Amino acid sequence: RLYEMLNQFAKSGVRQIELDELREAIDTTDKATRWSDFNRWVLRGLVNDINEHSNLEVHYRPIKKGRSVTTIRFTILVKRDWTPPSSRLSTQ
Repeated sequence: RLYEMLNQFAKSGVRQIELDELREAIDTTDKATRWSDFNRWVLRGLVNDINEHSNLEVHYRPIKKGRSVTTIRFTILVKRDWTPPSSRLSTQ
């Protein structure tokens, strides 16, 4: 689901999303309620999977309001030399 949300903004290269909206979209509203836990156990893994298995390279930065993280700013780059996994298998 995160890939779909970010892929829509690949052309602009930037996507900002409220933390609560992101939690709801990826169905983690009741898990990892603290930012540090959410970052460590959910978001970091999703971004690593997207970077490893898709045509996108994604980086993110939390944006705070006071002491609390309220928004995540994603930077999205499209990989130029990426080939889908099925294409890689047929060429070997």
